[in-house]
Amino acid sequence: MPLSFARGVALAIIAALCSPVTAHADEVVNGPWVIDVGHDAATVLFELADPASAKLTLEAETSGATADTEANSEANTAAETGSTETDAEPSADPEADPLAVDVEDTDGEGTVVEAVEAVEAVEPVEAVEPVEASSAMTVESASSRLHIVATRALQSDTRYRFLVQDANGAELAEGSFRTAPDPATDAPFRFLAYGDNRTDHDAHRAIIERMREQENVRLLLHTGDMVATSTRENWKMFFDIEGELLRRTPLIPALGNHELYGAGGRDLYRAYMTPSRPEGPDYFARRHGSTLFVALDSNDSFESGAQRTWLEETLREARADDTVRYIIASTHHSPMSSGAHDDHEAMHELGVVALLKQYEVDLIFAGHDHGYERGDRDGLKYIVAGGGGAPLYPVNRRHPGQLAFQSVHHFCVVDVSEARVDVTVFLKDGSTLESCGFSHGETWSCADGTKEGPIGGVSALEFHLSRRWPRYLGALAVFVVLMIVVRRMRNARA
Repeated sequence: MPLSFARGVALAIIAALCSPVTAHADEVVNGPWVIDVGHDAATVLFELADPASAKLTLEAETSGATADTEANSEANTAAETGSTETDAEPSADPEADPLAVDVEDTDGEGTVVEAVEAVEAVEPVEAVEPVEASSAMTVESASSRLHIVATRALQSDTRYRFLVQDANGAELAEGSFRTAPDPATDAPFRFLAYGDNRTDHDAHRAIIERMREQENVRLLLHTGDMVATSTRENWKMFFDIEGELLRRTPLIPALGNHELYGAGGRDLYRAYMTPSRPEGPDYFARRHGSTLFVALDSNDSFESGAQRTWLEETLREARADDTVRYIIASTHHSPMSSGAHDDHEAMHELGVVALLKQYEVDLIFAGHDHGYERGDRDGLKYIVAGGGGAPLYPVNRRHPGQLAFQSVHHFCVVDVSEARVDVTVFLKDGSTLESCGFSHGETWSCADGTKEGPIGGVSALEFHLSRRWPRYLGALAVFVVLMIVVRRMRNARA
């Protein structure tokens, strides 16, 4: 064998062994995850490594309560999610890396298979006529990268299992969700609230593992900043960490400011989180039984008045509806915050906070400040739940109405019943920070019989002095040296 040929074979083998392992075209790289769940509808999304056709089979179960317990048990025993390292590369040119290519209604019976042509050009949802819900159905989705299956005419308060397959029937992924109860139903339910999980993947993963330990969870309420910048690499990390949770629990997202940064920006966020509104707006309402969830876009300046007008109409209709018991709002920037970012002044100045008070919104969840705060300011109860994994902020300005403040990674377990809304705050080590609740129209009351909780943090002045005193001393030293040099130069000239 010639030496050059042998050398070429050896180099080829080495190159093959050292080359990174790439995903197969029909491998699920993100998801599946579930959004837009109502009492008769839900949307399932999953993303493949490359454009390819796929199938999704949806099957209704008969016992919702049993199914919930089984689903949580499966989620708790599932394999651990991926490591903090990924081979994915962010796309600098979204048009060169399309999410999908087709939009079509495949089964003609009330199920839409949606897709998006590129990050900048997301197709709207097609309207379909509702049909009677069946116990099982299979949807064929045309070749695409991001598959968006919007199901309609489902049974209320029913758990559905779904199976994702490739075109040949090979199983790619599975998951489940439970539809909301009928709007007039006062049945108790549980949801989890969290946000600001960007940047620190280990802390984010620890929080998610604790969240997965919770049982009978119907919804996830996210207050934004899911990613540090909106690139494919960062979104893949988000789905890698939260995958086991998201495939079994529907998500209600709020747009954070960090979702606006990076190559994908707002368009990639909309493709993943709000595909039914590809052109916006990024605010919406969802009904779960007798509770109305209102997600606001705090990145909006509110100066155009469009979101404020929508909010007023939504709240007015809700309070005129006798079947609405609670209204829970979510946003990224908090209208009330004692943290480093302080209050979101635009929401005060342009009347948003006044509307929330006028229509007796029961609770508003927010993020942006990385830590936990609970309070009641002028009758508006609020929680800043920005401890999902991002670097913590210790600054506490101690605004009026503050009842608890801790610079900790955490999440909130919220139990909604006809009589009360109870919030238990868990830390990433599994311990409980506090447990408090309220009835409609009343203030907080905690497990110890008071309304106050643990208050920590440092003042803004203490923070700046403790973190920046080396800079100040360095600047002072440079100034002193310059003064000495100038004085000596003057003395020399004299």
